[in-house]
Amino acid sequence: MTVPPRSKVFYGWWVVAAAVLCIVFGYSSLVSVAFGLFTTDLEAEFGWTRVQTSYAGTLATGSIVVLAPIVGMLIDRFGARRVLLPSLALLGVAVASLSQLSGSLAQFYALIVLFAVCGMGTQPPVFSRLVVSWFDRHRGFALGVTLSGVGLAGMVLPWFLQPVIAGYGWRTAYIVVGVLLLGLVLPVAYFIVRDTPASVGLAPDGGEATPESAAATRAEEAQGLELRAALRDRALWQMLIAFGLMGIVSAGFFIHLAPMLKGRGFGMSEVATTLALKGAAVICGRILCGVLVDRYFAPYVAGAFIAAPAVGLALIAGADSMLPVAIGTVLIGLGLGAEFDLMAYLISRYIGFRTYGRVYGITYAAFGVGGAIGPIAMGYGFTYFGSYGPGLALLAVAPVIAALLLTLLGPYRYASHRGARPHARPLPAAQPLKEQA
Repeated sequence: MTVPPRSKVFYGWWVVAAAVLCIVFGYSSLVSVAFGLFTTDLEAEFGWTRVQTSYAGTLATGSIVVLAPIVGMLIDRFGARRVLLPSLALLGVAVASLSQLSGSLAQFYALIVLFAVCGMGTQPPVFSRLVVSWFDRHRGFALGVTLSGVGLAGMVLPWFLQPVIAGYGWRTAYIVVGVLLLGLVLPVAYFIVRDTPASVGLAPDGGEATPESAAATRAEEAQGLELRAALRDRALWQMLIAFGLMGIVSAGFFIHLAPMLKGRGFGMSEVATTLALKGAAVICGRILCGVLVDRYFAPYVAGAFIAAPAVGLALIAGADSMLPVAIGTVLIGLGLGAEFDLMAYLISRYIGFRTYGRVYGITYAAFGVGGAIGPIAMGYGFTYFGSYGPGLALLAVAPVIAALLLTLLGPYRYASHRGARPHARPLPAAQPLKEQA
């Protein structure tokens, strides 16, 4: 495939558009958004408890712990496209298979694990690797736009799936999602997604490939810590702990958001509105954060965004009306919306590209550890206290700690080979490394 170098729209933005569609119907979106929409229907039909359905959420998010490093290794070895395409096909089949649930918890949990394995190649590590190859000066913004797909899913999926569930049943809804993955998302990814701009004769950020741009790309791809050195690096451990804490908040809150609102007496229209509001806030958080990290020092941007959910969780903990729920949801969405683009951007600037896929996979796995803890902890909290209020109040501590850890990362190690834009704040100077191997 070739693209004219003078094309009005840089082909990287078409890759971003295809990635957004994949993310909307990808594994992370289906877990964080769609899973909660099916919870009460499954409980009503099969007599399952909130704790039992929460275990499924823990399995879905906890599978990231095992699978994300594997995905990262596959990306480093085969490229993002070869990981994405078969995963989309398998995910479509796996989602449709959930329509065959019979009421057996063992079957339910087994299908959730299958769902996770099949969908592992549709997670953020794949799409972030695509974006950091296609963009340099505009990397933050491109990451923000791409990873806003999860937020867009929060707006689109509830309004799309809830009428299908209400009118035709949850089984039909699972089949519809599977058909869309196979009939729409997979073909778009196949025809549009390419791993690098060089594969279509272009340079990162646009323009025709030149010897100079190729040399800069090779230099950036070669720099960075080896995996063993990265695992001993203080900056990586700060990121691992910070994003692990945010995983607890994200999965614990988002998976229980719909049943929490229903339990407080809010109607389905209010639930759908809140989920859509959350999705809009996530989109705004991702894009705004992406724009800011292209212009300002990313750890300071991270601290401001990641701390916002603490206030939002405190507001929602005792809310019995829509206003505090809406304000809190917006604050949580803004903060949690920034987590994956911050993860990708910070790894590229502090760890480099040499083992980017594996390091991102490990960091995403840390997020998954938190994601495995969050839903079940909230489920037990609900069972023990009879409400979600105490659990939400405890969750509010995690973003404060995470924000502090990211703020203290220190200067970048790996700045841009192509330089910042004239109106951007210069990147902090790269610091010499004591160990590169």
